[in-house]
Amino acid sequence: MIDVFISEAAGRFGIDPSTARALTGGVLKLIKKEAPAEDFEAVAEQVPGTEAVIAESDQPAADEGGLLGGLGGGLGGGFGGVLGAAASALGGGDVASLMSLFGESGLGADQAGQFVQMLVGFLKDKVGPELVQKIVAQVPALSSLLS
Repeated sequence: MIDVFISEAAGRFGIDPSTARALTGGVLKLIKKEAPAEDFEAVAEQVPGTEAVIAESDQPAADEGGLLGGLGGGLGGGFGGVLGAAASALGGGDVASLMSLFGESGLGADQAGQFVQMLVGFLKDKVGPELVQKIVAQVPALSSLLS
């Protein structure tokens, strides 16, 4: 079911499905890490493919040098400007990695927020707004990206 979101996001943002999948996995990984376990488990049960997308986001592409392969090659592995400031404001660490993924994909800070907003809307449709609002409240990086 998460593949439906990935396909829609790829079309909306003009990115290839593997990039949309990597970005989705990065956001879901952050949710899994920071949200209460029982809340994440409820999402994973109701949205098939969630755990698989997260697992894939942990695996670098064997012959392409990383999760997004050559997309980040010209960036020297770093990111700056608006995305760097946003990651720093959100607390660095996992958030910085997530913002780096968005930067490597070619999506700017505004589009990163739109992507996350689209994913949150998708999850609300699938698991209900109450649970998703609870998760967003528990994961400050999501709240920051949605504002």
